[in-house]
Amino acid sequence: MWQLRVDGASNQKGAGADVVIITPDGTLLEQAIRLGFPTSNNEAEYEALLAGLRLAKELAIKKLAIYSDSQLITNQASGEYMAKHPRMILYLDKVQELLKAFPTFTIQQVPRAENAHADALASLGSALDTQFRRSIPVEHLDRPSIEEIEPIDAMQIDEDPSWQGPIIDYLMNRNLPTEKSEARKVQQKAARYYMHGNKLIRRSYFGPHLTCIKYSQTLEVLWKIHNDECDNFSGGISLT
Repeated sequence: MWQLRVDGASNQKGAGADVVIITPDGTLLEQAIRLGFPTSNNEAEYEALLAGLRLAKELAIKKLAIYSDSQLITNQASGEYMAKHPRMILYLDKVQELLKAFPTFTIQQVPRAENAHADALASLGSALDTQFRRSIPVEHLDRPSIEEIEPIDAMQIDEDPSWQGPIIDYLMNRNLPTEKSEARKVQQKAARYYMHGNKLIRRSYFGPHLTCIKYSQTLEVLWKIHNDECDNFSGGISLT
């Protein structure tokens, strides 16, 4: 069974949430989230759970074991406690709606010591430690999930056009940045790429040519890898 471990934190440095998904073969998929709005600890815990459920739904997971060190959140989500505060009611409604996507699931409170990995990443999300951001993706959520105008299936992620955009624009339209130094950089980089339809392909002289994907497409790729849709002698972890 897939595992989802979540944790939220709110302190003087800010608020953050963490999602750790563990695949049946033990591979960790990690995400730290910076909450860009004032929030209580309980709300941060709910944001972590919602983000994790959205990611699990995106990965088409059907059997899910959910773990959190928050007694309030786990008991409200499992129906043991009633939500009384208006905002907690809204958060609980969001959770219950997302849980419908999973035919089989369990929700369990665990001691903070057993949830240490998620707790550390939640603190990372609130502190935005630049040293660790290089290796662990930290995303930004600019408003509470309960204030969304329309429901969404996954947390919105801003695409980063910084490297693909100018190369594609040059290869397809021969457009270059107005600054000469930037234009030269784009031309030099573009020499290593070509377009195949609407896909950007990186040339390789010692192996297969590589298709460049956007960050939002990585979830689909990970899902295919962990569901054995990619025959690969190096193994799923290496491919990831």
